[in-house]
Amino acid sequence: MLRNRGILGLILAPLRNENDTLPVQWEHFAAVAIAFPLRRPEIPRVGNDHGQSIRLAIAQCRARRYRRIGLAVQRSTMDRVEQLWPAGFLVEHAESSPGSMLTPLALEGAGCGGGGFPDRSSRPK
Repeated sequence: MLRNRGILGLILAPLRNENDTLPVQWEHFAAVAIAFPLRRPEIPRVGNDHGQSIRLAIAQCRARRYRRIGLAVQRSTMDRVEQLWPAGFLVEHAESSPGSMLTPLALEGAGCGGGGFPDRSSRPK
């Protein structure tokens, strides 16, 4: 149907599940992906620099005089961005303040609230 309409190129947005596939005959199209949409086929992609983004976030926290800066992200999200957030986090701390480094927290999907973080109300008091 796409070819019949004269469409020659595709821009793919991220899919909810990276293991999803699309019923497309890829050899007929020029394609580029935004971020990390599919494992297969491997096509060129564009996106944000996740490592640099986390480093900028830490710099902003330090500018506001926060000292113990942590990172908590769902493991599936870390995997999807190829560990670039925790990598940027660790590099920034190693270069700037190795003595105050906290280990990134990889959250599992089960038990996480809608925002991806553990429900504080279920913690023992």
